Amino acid sequence: MKKKQIFKFWGIFLFLSLALASTLFSSETGRKKNNEIQLRHSLPLRKAADFSAINISNSRVNSMEPQIVVDSNGHAYVIWVRMSKPKSVYFNTNISGDWGKPIQVSSGTTVSASGPWPHLTIDSQGTPHVVFTAKNSVGNYEVWFNTYYGMGSDAGGWGSNYNVSQTAEGGSAYPTVAVDPNNLRRYVIWQDDEYRADVWALLFRYRDPASASWSGLATLPIPTSAYTPKISVDGRGRLHLIWLRRGGGGSVVYYARNDTPTNPNAWTNPVAISGQTYIDFSEIRLATDSQGNVYVAWEQKKGSNYEIYFRRCFQDVWQGTINVSQTGSQAKWPGLAVDWTTGDVYLVWQQKRNDKWQIFIKSFIGGVWSAPADLTANNHNSIMPSVAVDPSGEIHLAYAEEYSGTYDIMYATTGEIVGQGILPPVGIKLVTKRAEEPGFKKNIIRWKKNPDNDNTRVKSYRLYRKEVQQGESQYKPIATLGKATFSYEDKNLPDTKKFSYVLTTIDVDNQESDFSDEVAEPLVFNPVDIKIISRLDTKKMKKINIITWKENPLNSKGAVSSYRLYRREVRPEAKFKFIKAVSGQTFTYEDKNLSTKIKYEYYLTATDKLGLECEPSLTAFEEPVFPPRSITIVTTINESLFFVEKVNVVRWKDNPLNDPVEVGQYRIYRCDLNSTSQKDYIFIGAVDISKRRFFDRDLEVGHKYSYVLTAVTVDGQESRKSHAVNEGNSN
Repeated sequence: MKKKQIFKFWGIFLFLSLALASTLFSSETGRKKNNEIQLRHSLPLRKAADFSAINISNSRVNSMEPQIVVDSNGHAYVIWVRMSKPKSVYFNTNISGDWGKPIQVSSGTTVSASGPWPHLTIDSQGTPHVVFTAKNSVGNYEVWFNTYYGMGSDAGGWGSNYNVSQTAEGGSAYPTVAVDPNNLRRYVIWQDDEYRADVWALLFRYRDPASASWSGLATLPIPTSAYTPKISVDGRGRLHLIWLRRGGGGSVVYYARNDTPTNPNAWTNPVAISGQTYIDFSEIRLATDSQGNVYVAWEQKKGSNYEIYFRRCFQDVWQGTINVSQTGSQAKWPGLAVDWTTGDVYLVWQQKRNDKWQIFIKSFIGGVWSAPADLTANNHNSIMPSVAVDPSGEIHLAYAEEYSGTYDIMYATTGEIVGQGILPPVGIKLVTKRAEEPGFKKNIIRWKKNPDNDNTRVKSYRLYRKEVQQGESQYKPIATLGKATFSYEDKNLPDTKKFSYVLTTIDVDNQESDFSDEVAEPLVFNPVDIKIISRLDTKKMKKINIITWKENPLNSKGAVSSYRLYRREVRPEAKFKFIKAVSGQTFTYEDKNLSTKIKYEYYLTATDKLGLECEPSLTAFEEPVFPPRSITIVTTINESLFFVEKVNVVRWKDNPLNDPVEVGQYRIYRCDLNSTSQKDYIFIGAVDISKRRFFDRDLEVGHKYSYVLTAVTVDGQESRKSHAVNEGNSN
């Protein structure tokens, strides 16, 4: 049995007898009068006092997606979604000393069937703020903002819901809110397709505390197809942002920072901080601390399992990615809390155990991850945890639990974590070598002792193996090795299969650590540097997409047997479909006879000689807009008694490749071919979409000029420059 982390629980709840608990489960009236239950633990799993949780929702319908924050005095504030028809956002707090009656925060709005995606934060003065999505009076999805003013004010302490998005047509979704701890400035960001249906940009507004009005609406300089943003402000007043970029049935977590948050154009370049999660909408979480460090958690599939991954940016340098959950089952829905002063991390998630979802927790203190602990360990489904830590170091937890046939929101406080447990070895490495006998190989696994273990407590190491494509639950022990052994040769392996390995440490009490980081023989890797060049066919009626890619340098020579291409239309609910397989020595494909009225996107996979297919590559997109075509230049000379004027009339045609987008204007750039100082093309003017010519006047007689043009969409996306056209030529 693996050694679990030991918790000390504060005795702040009333413990009910088993008979009363049974009555609560069977009686709705009794459950409303007595909103505390005791969740009992198996003593072999938990060498600690029983864990108590309080029902703070008490609803006849399911309550889901709780979020918890705490103030400097340890008072907790919780919001959640009541799954009524329509849905609604509810709130409760124990600021008075006891949990009160739940309050509806979304009053006066109509929550859509797919919303409301609420987000809760608390400022440095202890004031909670919430944002959520609901419909306005004409049915448009909008982001609403509200502030909690305390028990003595109207509407249960909440102000009036304010429409902070105020978009004309776009769907405003997945809002996120943060408050600067230094000046209490409020920031709100959300995803919106205001400027083009189903093309999601990130929109932004802020409000100074002394101002009665919000800033103007701004679009962040983040590439479109941005989803589910999360923001946080660190102790230095810097605004941090994460979001998802989706494609190929999966998603990647991106990050950017703004050191002057009121300037929507001051964001750093986006950085992908995760690999492909293989989850279409991965749940992501973000936190910061007083020193400006950043902490991110997300869901990611590993084989068939969902796992919880973590990464931090310490002193402005991103550290390595860590699989924190390392389950043999499924782990979903991370909850992340960071001690504002110390940077200690507390990470919770829901994990399948004995076919029931349970709440697990791990801490990262002093640079060391603790062993996981099953907090709930009961016979009920416990899901969607949210965690917060107060200045005293006490941990507060909210989650949804189906203990009476309906999901209610439970609250618990877990106090201070103690104990570290035995830790797995580190520095795992794998080398594969061919055996003398044809058709076989051997794997040499090496590792190092964990420097954070008390070596006098280490008894041995245990090595586990599975086939690469199998789930983590398929790991089987193959060797137990002495504490002074740090390598093992796994012999007589068929070279038609690939294997992965993990190790554990066993202490003198025969307690076993978690799995180490996994090391695996690589399958073939997906191709890289995928690009799309679009052009018209010879009849100018159909589109041809030329897809190019490069061999992944991680693949050994000849390892790839074929590449498989997948395509889908860029529209809601469209699915990727297989279109073509080409040889492993081919790095280009022409996708012909495509409609000019549709945008397409692609991903590729690679297969090995056995036909096993790797994970999808990142999605490649067509250019969002294309330059005009058929550019011509006509030169005229106007002569009079007093002056000679040279005029170039530049003409062009619309590009049929822009049929799916709305072009707003054309921009013209010029280069003087006779100038010794000017070598670049400079912007000289723009015309709207209704015009397809431009008069370039007052030119030097005797000089030759060259032009390039671009097209610009109504939402500001500019195409690449056209081919250069010189006087006397056309394209």
